[in-house]
Amino acid sequence: MGGGLAIAGIVTAPFTFGASLALTVAGVATGLTSGVAGVTHGVVKLGIVRKQCQIAERSLKKHNETCEEMRKIINKLTNDMVMNDCHSLETSHVWECIK
Repeated sequence: MGGGLAIAGIVTAPFTFGASLALTVAGVATGLTSGVAGVTHGVVKLGIVRKQCQIAERSLKKHNETCEEMRKIINKLTNDMVMNDCHSLETSHVWECIK
């Protein structure tokens, strides 16, 4: 849009005795404003995406920690089942984690 106004102002300048140069100024101003808005949008979007990535990383870390704890409990349960021939959960090491 800004480029079109600037070109139109320059092209019509000889016919309007320079009065259309205001179109050129308006076109340049519109182009600059559009450029600044585009850069601002990019910076804001980058900030939002970066924040969301940090939140996702924290959630993933917490998930991995929970999975590791579950794996440890499952390993204890498996070992206890082998050692006790699956008779009683109350004699298991896992019973302490469940209570």
